[in-house]
Amino acid sequence: MAQREATRLLRNVVFADDAVLGGVRTGKPGRGSENKAPFIAAVELDDNGYPQHARFDPIPDYRGTTFRDWAKRALDPGAHLVTDGCASFNAAGAEVAVHGAIIVGKRKSSELEPFRWVNTFIANAKTAITGTYHHFDFDKYRHRYLAEAQYRVNRRFDLASLVGRMVHTCARTRPCPEKWLRQAVPVAG
Repeated sequence: MAQREATRLLRNVVFADDAVLGGVRTGKPGRGSENKAPFIAAVELDDNGYPQHARFDPIPDYRGTTFRDWAKRALDPGAHLVTDGCASFNAAGAEVAVHGAIIVGKRKSSELEPFRWVNTFIANAKTAITGTYHHFDFDKYRHRYLAEAQYRVNRRFDLASLVGRMVHTCARTRPCPEKWLRQAVPVAG
């Protein structure tokens, strides 16, 4: 699933937001918390404002260079990127045709209508992951779980063929020993 989604570029109008996966242990909340694993969620909208495709990409940190590298991998150069004003997204905005930031102030971007779809997809992915997998190392394995969520979201309009595609892909994939599956893959930054 990760391989199939790795080359997907989001086009047109793209709303992006940063998010975190992780437990509810005490300590510093949100960004910078040592027990949370950051990722970027982005949703491509069609001309009518409805979501077409999404990306969930793990990131190692909140540096501008990390966001710029993400934009090069995830966005078509002709895209119109809309973000919540997180300063690191400015570096990502330099990689696309148009970048607009909606400064959210003390509110969260999830409280604003323009970010409805991206935050709906973030919430759905988090609920699916935490509802299905009750305990896993978010930092080590988030790339796999986010790739699964992205794969399912981007094929939601053709559910009938989803199982057939997975069987075909599994039949073509070489065996993966447990040792390989338990390896952490470095998060691209």
